Amino acid sequence: ADEPVVVLFSLKKLIEQLPADRFMRIHRSYIIALNHIAEASRTSVKLDNGIVLTVGELYRPAFSEYLESALLSQ
Repeated sequence: ADEPVVVLFSLKKLIEQLPADRFMRIHRSYIIALNHIAEASRTSVKLDNGIVLTVGELYRPAFSEYLESALLSQ
């Protein structure tokens, strides 16, 4: 569904429950499903539904590392 998911607990708790190989926190407000990335750079992600999200500064090192490993495994 294209609807945002409203949860009554923190994203920190949510990301702990999600499989780390399929989801990643990229911003204090966003967790993304990695298989829905259409385009990505160090600072932004475009999802396959056209939504563009900013990668928060705090999350950039881990996201950059993920992008590099994804490119290497292709």
